[in-house]
Amino acid sequence: MLIIGIDPDLQASGVAIVIRNKISSMQKMPFPELIEYITTLAADNEIIVKLEDVNAWAGVKHRAGTGPAAMRKISQNVGQVKATASLIKEMLNSKGIDVQLVKPLKGEVKMMAKKNHVYFCKLTGWQGGRTNEDTRDAALIALHG
Repeated sequence: MLIIGIDPDLQASGVAIVIRNKISSMQKMPFPELIEYITTLAADNEIIVKLEDVNAWAGVKHRAGTGPAAMRKISQNVGQVKATASLIKEMLNSKGIDVQLVKPLKGEVKMMAKKNHVYFCKLTGWQGGRTNEDTRDAALIALHG
């Protein structure tokens, strides 16, 4: 059984594969490649797809020290991510692949693991090389979502 965690993003979503509670791979993929990749995996494997439910995010709140133009940009980015997540779910469902929406993980451990590669590796046992916030978040979704 493969567990696939997805941290959606407009440009390239974080994707992680977990097998028997161990991270097998992590990468970033643009939308078309992500759909093709998961469809191919589903053809030959039993899979569970866990997609971060970005619609569960609270509304965009003003951030101290951030002007109106920057806040508009943040709001646009959030909207783009929400649309991308909806499209990922819709496309995979249309190919007969069930997608579980997972509430965003919270807490200090999650934030430290997302922000810090060394801490993430210590926490998860990952030894496969470089990571970034998106791939770490996808792995955490697959492992704990």
